Amino acid sequence: MEIDREAGADFPLDTMLEYELLAFHRDTPALSDVTGHQCGADRVSLVYYGVWFNNDERQKVFFKTHQEAIEAEFGAPSFNVFNPGWMTRLDLWLDGKEDIGEKLPLVHRQPERGERLMLQYSSLHVDGEAYGATMSWER
Repeated sequence: MEIDREAGADFPLDTMLEYELLAFHRDTPALSDVTGHQCGADRVSLVYYGVWFNNDERQKVFFKTHQEAIEAEFGAPSFNVFNPGWMTRLDLWLDGKEDIGEKLPLVHRQPERGERLMLQYSSLHVDGEAYGATMSWER
């Protein structure tokens, strides 16, 4: 699947299979992205996807589009730093962490099936692109 979308392997295939972590990278004029798959015993336990753009407008569109799609599929998030609710905001303020949205900009879901889904903005710079967003699914 990764090769079909013209992503290159980050490590030799034998090494990735030995460590049960498949990592791929793709760089186009429009974006840079990384994908990771952790697997073992014929089961995928983690999928990570990060994409970086050269402007914040495209980053925000990507984030909003994926946030809406995830919410349509799985419902409201367990925790949304952008809209935490008044009680959580009060707790954060009392703990001196009212700026958590700037430090940990994420939306977290924990569906009943024991999975964890996260969507967040990334402060990392990848291939010179400064505006990133990452998604991960873990079982």
